[in-house]
Amino acid sequence: MKTHNLRKTLRSINFRKLAKPAVVKNMKLMKRHACFSVFGLTRCIRSNVFVRRIITAKLKLSIITAIIALVIIGLAFSITTFSAVTTSTTLASSGTVSTSANLAVYADSGCTQPLSSISWGTLTPGGAITQTIYLKNTSNGLSLTLSMTTNSWSPTSANGPITITWDQEGTILQPAQSVAATLTLTVSSSISDITGFSVNISITGTN
Repeated sequence: MKTHNLRKTLRSINFRKLAKPAVVKNMKLMKRHACFSVFGLTRCIRSNVFVRRIITAKLKLSIITAIIALVIIGLAFSITTFSAVTTSTTLASSGTVSTSANLAVYADSGCTQPLSSISWGTLTPGGAITQTIYLKNTSNGLSLTLSMTTNSWSPTSANGPITITWDQEGTILQPAQSVAATLTLTVSSSISDITGFSVNISITGTN
């Protein structure tokens, strides 16, 4: 009867409230067990499971901390990148290039003998005669487009029965470039009362 009452009394006691951590002097025992005391009696249980849980929790905490740190660093770099400001300004400029247009006429291909006049010699009605001249662009930094005209005919009646043409109309000469030009004088077969003539040949270089 006394044994039955003792068992009933023990069952009614809340051992969880009464249990408290025990002080264990054996360090090896503490590393392998979790110890607590009930009514002054020390009880120890193996604590491998608890240790593994603690280690796992620490690892998770370390991983989470590392992820948070990486996110913060990434945000910092993003803020730095997107906060960059670009600006520009336009500076107007202008200037001039010193140029001059000059066209020289020569009697030789080496452009060493300047030419100022042409003698056509004796002509016959219905005949034609040619003269070769050499043109050189002596301009400074300008290309020249060539053209040729005649003027100041004497007598004026000679303009028509006598014509002068050439083969370089519209030719473009670059600075220091030279070209051979053939002038052709043609006399009409119906020309009359003209025994001599003079005419100016104007060769122009246009930029």
